[in-house]
Amino acid sequence: MIPLGRKVVKQRKGRKNIFNKEKLSKLFKSVGSNKGKPNQVIGKKGKRKQKIKIIALVIAGCVIFGCAVLAVIMHILFAPKEEENLLNNMPSILEMATDYQGHWAEEQIVFLVNQGLMTGTSSVTLDPDGKVTRAQFVIMLYKLDKGRLPIIDEKIVLFEDVLDNFYYTDAINWASSNDLVHGISSSEFIPNYLVTRQQALTVLYEYFRKVNDNGIDYSSFKLPYKDGYTVQNYATLGVKWAFANNIIDFWGYEKLEPFNELTRAELATIIYNYIENVQKS
Repeated sequence: MIPLGRKVVKQRKGRKNIFNKEKLSKLFKSVGSNKGKPNQVIGKKGKRKQKIKIIALVIAGCVIFGCAVLAVIMHILFAPKEEENLLNNMPSILEMATDYQGHWAEEQIVFLVNQGLMTGTSSVTLDPDGKVTRAQFVIMLYKLDKGRLPIIDEKIVLFEDVLDNFYYTDAINWASSNDLVHGISSSEFIPNYLVTRQQALTVLYEYFRKVNDNGIDYSSFKLPYKDGYTVQNYATLGVKWAFANNIIDFWGYEKLEPFNELTRAELATIIYNYIENVQKS
C-alpha cells in the first residue's frame, strides 16, 4: 500500500494497477478544502481553483489601486474649485458677529473688515472693546501698507520670541526692517504686550513720514488736552500730528489719557481716519 501523500507512479507493464477511480478521486483533494494538513496532494481541479483565486485577488487589487489613482486625479482637477466655491459662500464675520452692532465705532469697524484690514477674534466675534496687542497693531499696519514699503531683509531684527512662519512673522519683520517698531529689548519683541494710545500714534506717525510725508512741521502745534503734558517726549510729535490731522478727534478735547491701552474699536477709528484724512488727501 502506498502511504498518503506520496506521488503515484505508473505501474510497470505487466503489473496490475491497484488504484481504481474511486481511490484516486479521494486521494486528489484541493488545497482549499484541507488547509493546514500536511502531505496534501493537489489535484488538477485544486490547482485550477487556486489559480483562479490568485487571479481574482490580483484583479481586485488592480481595481482598488486604479480607483485610488482616479480619486487623486479627480481631487486635483476638481477639489480646488469646490473648496474655492465653499470659501466664497462662507458667511462674513460681519454676518456671524453681533458684538459690533450698535457700537459707537460700528461704521469704522465695518469699513476695515470690508477692506480686509480687520478680522475677528473668533468666527463669531469682533471684540471691539478688546485690547490691542503689539502683534495685532503691526499686522493691521502691514495690511494697510499694501506693499508700499518693502521688507528690507538685511535690516530685519531676529527677535527670539518671534516665531518663524507664524501669523505675525511677516508683519513684524516688515515693521522692524523699516524702523517702525523696536523690541522691548535687543532680543525680545513681546508680541502679546498691549499697545498704549501714545505708542500707536507714534508708530503710525513714523509710517506716515515714510509714505505720505507732506513736509509740515508739527512740532509747533499745541495740544488742547488737560493731560497733554503727560505725553512722553518720544510720542509728542506723533500725538501732535494725529491731532492736527483729525485722526484722534473722536477722543474729544478734554483728556488724551496717553497711557490708556488701545482698544480694537479705537484702533479701527484711528486707521479709518488716517485713510480718510491723510492717505486720500
